[in-house]
Amino acid sequence: MHHLLSLPNNYNTKNSYEIAEKLNKIKINENSRIITLDIKDLYVNLSLNGIMHATKYWLHKNNNSDDVIKQLLNIIKTVIQQNYFQHKDIF
Repeated sequence: MHHLLSLPNNYNTKNSYEIAEKLNKIKINENSRIITLDIKDLYVNLSLNGIMHATKYWLHKNNNSDDVIKQLLNIIKTVIQQNYFQHKDIF
């Protein structure tokens, strides 16, 4: 999908295993500081409109055709609207 949507951030990661591999290679000195951020619940706080707007922007910026953009946005909207979450016994 990189040919459709190229994000400029070089610090994306696939999973915690990849993060552990990268952290293992970092050279740490006396001036280094390590912090962690837990954003596992960030996804549920993103608005559908925000996701669609950002995706459309990046797809246009990468010169994708209007047909490809429309199809991808429809797929993303369908997937996002069909998600549900359970906390304890509440959906």
